[in-house]
Amino acid sequence: MPKATYEDFINSYSALKGLEANPDAQAIFDILNHDASIYGAIQAIEKHKPALSANVQTIDVYAETHQDSQFPLTDFNKQAIGRMQKVILDPFGYEPNGKQKSLKSPNFGTASCYEYKDGKASMEIRVTVKSVEVSKTGQNDVKAE
Repeated sequence: MPKATYEDFINSYSALKGLEANPDAQAIFDILNHDASIYGAIQAIEKHKPALSANVQTIDVYAETHQDSQFPLTDFNKQAIGRMQKVILDPFGYEPNGKQKSLKSPNFGTASCYEYKDGKASMEIRVTVKSVEVSKTGQNDVKAE
């Protein structure tokens, strides 16, 4: 199973079909589905925090700067964002554990906590450390391996 798509999110629950062509819902999905956002969500999970806590400030800023959004943060849409997070984390082997914790957000009160399920992941995140050489000009150059 590859990385989740917006279509995967739409197909995950029949009530989401109305968001199929919603550019603001797609934009929030893209925020959560960015590699750095996924990495942040997994880091939050490992610290026993809600996955959404890693990216909720970015979503809050998006909502604040898009007052005419076609995806206002209603209760239904906030639940849809939670489902986005669930669909995005699924290929990495993470599932909601039934617990919720509060968030520091003007728009979200609580969000789901997740846990890793052994044998479920079809994707993983790898962080690579590479040495660099500093050239005579002071520029960093990554060594070819």
